[in-house]
Amino acid sequence: MFFLVLRKIFNNKWLMGCLLAGSILAVAMVSSIPLYTDGILQRMLTKDLESFQTSTGYYPGRYVFSLKAFTYYSGSERLNAYRYFDQNVGPLMADKLDLPYLSRVTRVGMDHMTVLPKVPKTDQEPQRVYMSTFGLTDLENHITLLAGRMPAKEAVNGVYEVLIDAGAQKACDLTLDEEIIVTDTTKQLPDAIYKIVGIFQRAAGNDTYWSEPAKMYETALFMDYNLMLKDLIYKNDAIVSGYWYFALDYSKITVDRLEPILKLLDGQQKYMTSFRGTSWDFPALKILQQYQKREQQLKLTLWVLQVPILLMLAFYIFMVTQLIVENDKNEIAVLKSRGAGRGQVFSSYLMQSLLLSGVAVVLGPMVGMLICTVLGASNGFLEFVARTALPLRMSGKTLLYALYAGMFSVVMMMIPALLASQMTIVEHKQRKSRRWNAPVWQKFFLDFVFIALSLYGLYSYGIRQQTVLVTSAEGMDVPIDPFLFLISTLFVLGAGMLFLRLYPYVIRLISWAGRKVWTPVLYTAFIQVGRSTGREQFLMLFLILTVSIGVFSANSARTINQNIEDKVHYSVGADVTLQMKWESNEKTYTAGPQMGPPTQSAGSASDATSVVTYIEPDFGLYSKLDGTSAAARVYVGDQLQISDSHMGSTRLGVVMAVEPNEFGKVCWSAAGLYGQYHINDYLNLLAISPNAVLVSQAVMTDLNLQPGDSIYYSIDKQAVEGVVYAAVNFWPGINPYTEKTKYFVISNLRFAQTSAPKQPYQIWYQRAPGATSEQIIQAIEDKEMKLESFSDARQAITLKKNDPLLLGTNGAMTLGFVVTMAISMIGFFIYWILSIQSRTLQFGIFRAMGMTSGRVILTLVCEQIMISGVAIVMGLVIGGMMCQLFVPLLSLVYSSADQVPPFRVIASRSDYLNLYAVIGFMLAAGLGMLGVLVSRIKVAQAIKLGED
Repeated sequence: MFFLVLRKIFNNKWLMGCLLAGSILAVAMVSSIPLYTDGILQRMLTKDLESFQTSTGYYPGRYVFSLKAFTYYSGSERLNAYRYFDQNVGPLMADKLDLPYLSRVTRVGMDHMTVLPKVPKTDQEPQRVYMSTFGLTDLENHITLLAGRMPAKEAVNGVYEVLIDAGAQKACDLTLDEEIIVTDTTKQLPDAIYKIVGIFQRAAGNDTYWSEPAKMYETALFMDYNLMLKDLIYKNDAIVSGYWYFALDYSKITVDRLEPILKLLDGQQKYMTSFRGTSWDFPALKILQQYQKREQQLKLTLWVLQVPILLMLAFYIFMVTQLIVENDKNEIAVLKSRGAGRGQVFSSYLMQSLLLSGVAVVLGPMVGMLICTVLGASNGFLEFVARTALPLRMSGKTLLYALYAGMFSVVMMMIPALLASQMTIVEHKQRKSRRWNAPVWQKFFLDFVFIALSLYGLYSYGIRQQTVLVTSAEGMDVPIDPFLFLISTLFVLGAGMLFLRLYPYVIRLISWAGRKVWTPVLYTAFIQVGRSTGREQFLMLFLILTVSIGVFSANSARTINQNIEDKVHYSVGADVTLQMKWESNEKTYTAGPQMGPPTQSAGSASDATSVVTYIEPDFGLYSKLDGTSAAARVYVGDQLQISDSHMGSTRLGVVMAVEPNEFGKVCWSAAGLYGQYHINDYLNLLAISPNAVLVSQAVMTDLNLQPGDSIYYSIDKQAVEGVVYAAVNFWPGINPYTEKTKYFVISNLRFAQTSAPKQPYQIWYQRAPGATSEQIIQAIEDKEMKLESFSDARQAITLKKNDPLLLGTNGAMTLGFVVTMAISMIGFFIYWILSIQSRTLQFGIFRAMGMTSGRVILTLVCEQIMISGVAIVMGLVIGGMMCQLFVPLLSLVYSSADQVPPFRVIASRSDYLNLYAVIGFMLAAGLGMLGVLVSRIKVAQAIKLGED
């Protein structure tokens, strides 16, 4: 049977090749999810750890455990505690992480000592200097001696030799070869004489041996580690502190090992800090913990984006397998009539599917690796940049995903084979002679079922998002129904099936209405499409599905990218914002009441408090920067009180004071963000009346306010009265979904400055066309502006585009679009090739009746328009509906605080042009192929075929 199956495969090479291509793509898509997720997260993890070292100066792989023995233990407990941890920190803790050591240091210390010179340097009484005595393992290999030599490993004539850091010379007034008297203030050690025999500095370069700043060792004496243990610690049963440091190679932390490493670290932290006087530190822990959440978000996003594509590939595999089985039905029926059992027929197809899926499982992960390599350079939808290759690694998880995809391909291949294996030759002939019967999906109304299920999924999604919004939970904290991954594809299938249920009637109606005017070409096309079998409908459904998914991929990518940019612009507020450092003078200021109507007493002299008076920089000098076209002053104060005029209730919130005209020129705003109004309409309200204020909807609701009511808001403890003109849900730079900023007031800056002491304000700039961030930064440096904060929306967007979630999204969308269009073209060609081959006799008869080759091709063109063209148009329509309904599902991974401004679906004309270009190429190639195939038909052979 094996050789029979191989013969069947080689006899039907091109269809089997198409089926194999679909299986390989399905396996590659599935296996690329863990490959791409791990690769992109690995790159970002390494970068984040490197950035941590750059910004903090601490090595990210710093694993530290310390013990304060003297403070928390007494007597022999101190040394016992030290010995216990000295034996267990390394073997039982750091070693379990299974990460290579770059350095390993044990430090023992006597931290409370005073030092006096043995020989006074002056006639005055010397001052005692507080210092520590440390013993560090392997010290000699990580220092550079500036003077002197290394200390002896034994006491010399009762004198202990020590080293000092170069900084200690000046800090403690010590010199080389000086002898000092060291007194232990803890009374554990007798007085001793130390001799300074060497002065050192740390070895050049970024030596991981040193885990703490150099300043810490400017008051330390360094003794040989073994000598200190023997003569000071063990001999006197004395100890003050212990310190164990391991420089772990963080580059060996791989994403697939994150979960076990985090579990180990969590357990070690709890265990080690459960003892008295202990502390445990691993700076990279917080970064690693973030990546668990990032991995979940990225995987969820990839599944949401790729499930429709995977289902489309499954549909494609099913379609091609059905075509193969359809061609084999005569053979199957003959085999069964000659005694072959159902199991034998089924087994042959099972072996065939296992062979093809086996090849796909072998080749798929390699194709997935290639795909991930290309996607790693994705900077946007169908946009690529030169970027370092992803650190991709084939893991067991990747192979497991590939195996699952291969098994799924086998199942999809076996469904048509299972149905065909049950058919006898009599049933086959009967079915061929019957008119077309309604397919199973029409009999059981699966189109209505799929649409109903997709609408239920939307309802479930709405409830989930309401939960996220009300509870302010993280997006990943609320359980996600896996069914949500399928509803977009179910909607497309349901809508496509519903269209196909109605379409034949529409064609027949049009054909009947124009039966007296149609030309033979159109009449033939209408008859053929109106009497089409399941094959044509299958092609139409396949094209609807692929084109809809192509539209979904393009719009999803554009939506996600644009929403990310909108979030950044909204958060920053303008193209560039900065806070200058204001000079100030201290003075006594008699504060009025912090809140309340002005009729209240201003306070007594006892209320006088020391406040800061600020000196405002020359705004005219800084309002014009090279690279900017407009500037506005914006005061933002947080943790300020907001209350109604009746003092009924008070809220802590944010006050923003703006210059209406200037603010309108620089602030960022999106269409529809403020409902039917534009932000300038609200700014006009502030310009009309100096004391007008805008409040957040939360302030309006919680304080039970109405337009025209008075409220009081504080600026530098000074109550300012305002009149509520309107409520707004959003405002640039203020997130209404966080507890600290949900209550906010927007007022007029000039009015606020006359009503309260002037406070430091921000300057918001609009970028000039074509200006770069470097140009603006250089202008700031040229004007010698002293800044406390600086934000550039363009730089922030660049950082966001390197986020794994956005990289993964752009890569997946690009992959989805390319795969969808490729599969669509393959399916399109398969159908028309088989269609023309099966209708060779019909075309021959047409030619024999006098129809020219051009008219035969024109007939096929009309058929193609009514089948492929209409399916593509419906794919675009259903795809647009799919985007409006289901693209918001991509916000599943975000918390409510992250969804500001609200998630909105965005379509780009350029994306549709790309889609139209691919579809146009596909149709043009199809027409060319039709012309070639029809021109090769030989009338005599076709008629002879009919006679046979």
